[in-house]
Amino acid sequence: VQGLEAMGYITGVIDDRGKFIYISVAEMDAVADFINKRGRISISALAAESNKLIDLNSKVIAADAALAEEDADAILETATERAASANPSHTSECQ
Repeated sequence: VQGLEAMGYITGVIDDRGKFIYISVAEMDAVADFINKRGRISISALAAESNKLIDLNSKVIAADAALAEEDADAILETATERAASANPSHTSECQ
């Protein structure tokens, strides 16, 4: 999950149970708009409004995450192949 988030495929936060909560760009924009309209706010006010603005129900994003993971694997494989072809002596040492 951290790798997918680092590559920009998904965005979200980890809750207190260690569960990843996906946050869409529209949800992030809604929270940002709330903060900008209200100005300085307390953490409890932010949490309460975030609970209204962010859909905490499970979503069917497993297919999207699986595709993103396949993309990440393909990128890693390509990078590994390029590194091996750039330094063939290193590849033979590893085998």
